[in-house]
Amino acid sequence: MNRGQGLGLVAVVAGTTAGCDQSAKLIASTILEQTGPIDLAGGLLRLQFVLNHGGFLGLGGGLSPSLRWWLFTFGVSLALLVVLRMAVARERPPLQVVALALILGGGIGNLLDRLALSGAVRDFAILGIGRLRTGVFNLADAAILLGAFVLLATTLQRSHPASRTPPEGHRRTDGPPPPDLQ
Repeated sequence: MNRGQGLGLVAVVAGTTAGCDQSAKLIASTILEQTGPIDLAGGLLRLQFVLNHGGFLGLGGGLSPSLRWWLFTFGVSLALLVVLRMAVARERPPLQVVALALILGGGIGNLLDRLALSGAVRDFAILGIGRLRTGVFNLADAAILLGAFVLLATTLQRSHPASRTPPEGHRRTDGPPPPDLQ
C-alpha cells in the first residue's frame, strides 16, 4: 500500500472510529445519566456512565490535575502524531495501517473528551461474569486495544521467518529440497 492509499485508509478508519466513539459516548451519557446502570445479556455487559480523569481503566486518576494534563492531553497528543507518522511514513501492509488507524482514532476520541471535559473521558462499558469484571471503558479504549493486538500480531507474523513463504521461483534453504526439485 503506497503512502497516498495509506493516508486515505487512515483518514477513513480513524475518522470513523473517533466519530463512532463520540456518538456512543453521547448516547451513553444521555441515557445512563437518567437511568443509572443497565445490565445486558445476563450481566455480561453493564452500561454505567463514569467520568474518568485517569488513563485506561482509571490509571493515573489520582495524579495532580496539572500532571494529568501533561500526561494525558499533551503527551497523548504527541503520541498520536507519532502513530500517524508511523501509519503513513512508509509502505505498510493494509492490516497494519488499519491497526495504527484504530489506535489513532481511539486516541483522538478520548483526546476530544479531555479537551471538552476538563481532562475527563466518558466511560460507560463494563464486561464481566459474576464477580469477575473489567474496569469501565469506552469504544475508543476498545479500538486502541484492538489496534494494538492486530499491530502486534502482524508485526510478529512478519518477523517470524517460519511464517513466510518463499517468493515464487525461490528454493528454501532451511531444509531438504522438495521432492520435485531433487
